[in-house]
This record gives sequence, C-alpha cells and structure tokens, in this order.
Amino acid sequence: MAIVNETLSRDPEVTKRMIAAGNDAMDRIYRENVFQQAEQRHRRIEESSKAADVLFRAVSPDGLKEDIPLQATLLDRYKSRDQTGFSPRDSEVAKALTIRPFPSIQEVRDAIIIGFVPFHDDTTLTLLGPPYMDKWTSVRADAATSNAFANHQDGSFGFVQGTSGGWVTSAAGIWVQFAPKPPLPRLIQLRAYCPYQYQWNNASSQGYTAHTKGGFGLNVFSFDSQGHNPTEVQKPKYPIWNDGTGWFEDHSNPNFDDFDEDCAFQFSNMAPYFQAFPNRLYTACFWCFGSNDAGSGLFGNAISASDIFAKLGFVVVGQQ
Repeated sequence: MAIVNETLSRDPEVTKRMIAAGNDAMDRIYRENVFQQAEQRHRRIEESSKAADVLFRAVSPDGLKEDIPLQATLLDRYKSRDQTGFSPRDSEVAKALTIRPFPSIQEVRDAIIIGFVPFHDDTTLTLLGPPYMDKWTSVRADAATSNAFANHQDGSFGFVQGTSGGWVTSAAGIWVQFAPKPPLPRLIQLRAYCPYQYQWNNASSQGYTAHTKGGFGLNVFSFDSQGHNPTEVQKPKYPIWNDGTGWFEDHSNPNFDDFDEDCAFQFSNMAPYFQAFPNRLYTACFWCFGSNDAGSGLFGNAISASDIFAKLGFVVVGQQ
C-alpha cells in the first residue's frame, strides 16, 4: 500500500471557479432540501395557531405583551464560546478506521448488489489535512438566533441556533480538493477523521410544538481541467438526531445540558466508493446541518435549540 502526502497546487483561477460552482451547488441543494421544508412546516404552525403577529412574544395575565427569553443554557452560553478553540477528544480507533476501514455487513451487501466487493485494502491512500481548500456556511431564520461557522485553516465547523417562536436552519462545511492517481478510471472512497460534539433540546408548552434535526453530509463534485463543467458525483447525508415534541413534553440529547460526542463519517455512515475518471479534478465538502422550529401564540411558546461543533482532522482518499 502506498501512502501519498501531497499539497495540490493549481491555477488560482481554476480553483476559484471550482469553489464558486461548488458553493452555488451546496446553497441550492441545502436550500431545496432543508430550508424549504422548515419554511413550509413553520407556515403550517402559523396558520394553525393564527399567531403570526405574536411570534417571539406572549400575553401576560394582565394582558400586556412580554418578551420571551431564549433558553440560556444553549444560546447565551455559546455566543461567547471560542469556536476555533474547540478541542475534541482524540480517538485512535476512529483514526485507524478512517485509514483502513472495516466494512459493515450492510456495506458488503450493497457492494454485492452493484457487483463489486472491496475486500482488499486500497492500493493508494492520499492524505489531506489543514489548511483545506475553502469553507462554506449557510443560514436562514425567522424569529430565531443562529451562528454558523467554518474555518478551513484548522478544519473546525458547526453552528449554534435556537428559537422560541420561529424557525432556523444552518449548515457549515469544509472544502477539500484532490486529483485521483492513475491508472484511471478507478474506484475512490473519501473518508474523514471528524470528531464532534453536539447538543439539542425541544421543550413544548401549552400544546405548542417544537422540532429539531441535525446531521452530517458529504457532497462530491468533479470538474474539467479548467474548472468548468461541474458534475455532481455523490451526496450522502445522514441524521444524528431527529425529534419533535408537543403539549408539555421536553426532549434532549442524552447528556443534556452537557455535550454528547462521537466521530462523524464512520462505519455505516462512510460514503460509498465512486468511479473516478481521467482528466477530471475533484472537490468535496464535508458538512453538518441542523434545523429547529418552535410554535408560539397567545398562550405561550415552545423552545427548540441545537448545536454541533466539529473538526475535520484529516481526509483519506482511498483508491482501489
């Protein structure tokens, strides 16, 4: 097995075109898949409660409107947190599995269906580390607080968000670029060592509902040698939580109000192999996403908040 450490150097105009096209594609994909859903869902909440004019406010017993504070344990606490200083716990096991993964039964079953079972090790590994190619963030919100962040210099990315009578969706990611080694075409798999911490909380009151979901995704694109003709190669995505509450329910991550932690893109959440072709340049965005919505009206409000803090330690381009 050959292990190749390399830094790609290309025409900056080519790289610029690849970044611009990739960011446009990510904005479009995320907006269509998540933003639109959150917007439509909250519109239904507004229509059912007929309380659009009192979002973020409630009626006190004497009939005066009062501000509803957001949940301090999640929002106020993290507004001052140093995102670039995020230091997840190291996992030597996760690092080893990123370099040399052990296929799950489901992966083997899927591979048999497409006629290829990668029982042997990759013949070449390309290792990519920070500083990476670029970063990407996206936020849309209505009556909510949100902060999405990404730093391609050290690989940190994530978001902090919440609402007590609105909706919010956020996403953040890190871009990498690579050129597969000949001979081509050949099968390629992107793997990442990406530890993360997360929290989420839904708290309903007076029958108002709250929803939240969050997870990770990987979007891969290819370009010609001049950075033109972008083609979407794959876009696997998976949730790490998906929850809803009603009436007086209160749900949260297991260790709330502390963090839970894990490593993204491991085991069955690894992206599948794809076919790489000659005379093509490749970019990939490792990203996280989250959405929250909470109803409110004359009788009170629900609260929904969440966060992810992740760090892309290194990326392995495994080539069969």
